[in-house]
Amino acid sequence: MRILITGEGQIPIPMFMDPFCEELAFPTIWFGHPRGTPPSNVRLSFDDFVNSEIRRSDRRACRPDHLLFLHKKSQIAQLMRQVNIVLRKSAQTNNITAADVMNQQFIDNAIMRDNAYKFMSSITGSPAYWENQKKKVLAMVRQLGTFTIFLTLSAAETHWGELLSILKRTVDKEIVSIEDAAKLTFEEKARLIRTDPVTCAQYFDHRFKHIRKAWTNVENGPFGNYRVAHYFYRIEFQHRGSPHVHMVLWLQDAPIYDVEKPESEQSVVEFIDTLITTDGSDPELQNLIKFQFHKCSFTCKRVVKGVEVCRFNAPFYPMDRTRVIEPIPKDAKFTADVARKMRKIKKDVDELLRTDMESIDSFEKFLEKLGCTLDEYITVVRIHTKHRKIYLKRNPKDNRINAYNKKILMMMRSNMDIQYVLDVYSCIGYVVDYINKSSRGLSRLLRQCVEDSRRGNHNLRVQLRSLSQILYNSSETSAQEAAWCRCRLPMACTSVFVEFISSGPVSVNILKYEQNLNIFNAKFSHLIFRRDKEC
Repeated sequence: MRILITGEGQIPIPMFMDPFCEELAFPTIWFGHPRGTPPSNVRLSFDDFVNSEIRRSDRRACRPDHLLFLHKKSQIAQLMRQVNIVLRKSAQTNNITAADVMNQQFIDNAIMRDNAYKFMSSITGSPAYWENQKKKVLAMVRQLGTFTIFLTLSAAETHWGELLSILKRTVDKEIVSIEDAAKLTFEEKARLIRTDPVTCAQYFDHRFKHIRKAWTNVENGPFGNYRVAHYFYRIEFQHRGSPHVHMVLWLQDAPIYDVEKPESEQSVVEFIDTLITTDGSDPELQNLIKFQFHKCSFTCKRVVKGVEVCRFNAPFYPMDRTRVIEPIPKDAKFTADVARKMRKIKKDVDELLRTDMESIDSFEKFLEKLGCTLDEYITVVRIHTKHRKIYLKRNPKDNRINAYNKKILMMMRSNMDIQYVLDVYSCIGYVVDYINKSSRGLSRLLRQCVEDSRRGNHNLRVQLRSLSQILYNSSETSAQEAAWCRCRLPMACTSVFVEFISSGPVSVNILKYEQNLNIFNAKFSHLIFRRDKEC
């Protein structure tokens, strides 16, 4: 007896070449019917189909597993297109002489034209894509100067009654008021958010757009009399899958801190106090201040010299007023008695901050508990400050409240962080830390793959295929990120157009198909092209 296996002896068809792979993989969505085809005079891509289906009132196509399938299928199609384009390019690198190898400019141009990295620059979320975004920020810093504000906005889906009411209507077909939706159990809220990632992603984008519109109103906006001249932001997805925004803002006529001008400190402090606060007793924010309360978890704890500390430096040091603290010079020396007293004050401060600070309602009482003067306390802070840093005015009982802007917090109703940028060094640090934070591990794998391919003398096709497989198999994508990309929402945006102009000789030829060349020769055969030797 012979057992027959379906598809025996046949070559498997890749998912991006099978016209019915989606219908076969998700029978509960398509019920055995193929996707409709557009009229012959209308050209629609696969992304056009997906964008239309996930935005319809019928939410069957918004399942998380289906979204991830669509995202990966679209990603494979993009990678294949980019690989084909790269293979059609012919770089003039075959006839390399010894003089070329000795020329540093030739080597630099060869590195810049490395197709192993550049072919992924159009793939949203790839390391090459974020590398281009980082270059845009650096170009803006070079042309516009150091940005003024660094802003982070997070999502709070379980606390947004409007979103939960919309999800209840789209998922369960039930009309629930905003007040009743906010009273749902956490398990019910989590179920609604997991079921429809598309609505959650679109709602966050819509809410963020309205906040940006409010910034254009200078009088009633969150930045007072300072207009937002330029901005750059990127969308990053947290480990729980929700989006949050990292944004840098250039405020017009904002004061700039200058070490050589002591009077600039006062103007910077006044500017910060008008925009940023840590006050936890504002009666208008009693229902919102919970978003700014920092509760240490396993993700922010680290061990330093055998002591478990928070990587965000919480609980934060109280301060009588906003100050720009300069670190103690390295060549500064203290007597043995002074050094012993400073260590004791530091130990007392750390122990006091770990206790309940609700009973200490003023900074003066805080110093009384420590038994030290203001100058001694500032000296201790300076000793343990490695770089120039801003310490905001903070009551002792608010030692775990993150900095916030009152109007932005009231509009966003979620966790936020806002910082004034002191100098260009911290500016570059922010760019490096946040623009490429989510792709560090993937970049390491890609670099290792390129080195292995070069040592093995692999051709360009094998290198590009290996890199594509690493990007496809090693990148972590949440359902909301897949929904964000399939809805064609921007992952990064800037207020200006950044264009790179090469100052070196770069020549790239595109190989055309034979049928295109035949058409070209037939059309222009009557013309004579001549290139003089002098040219």
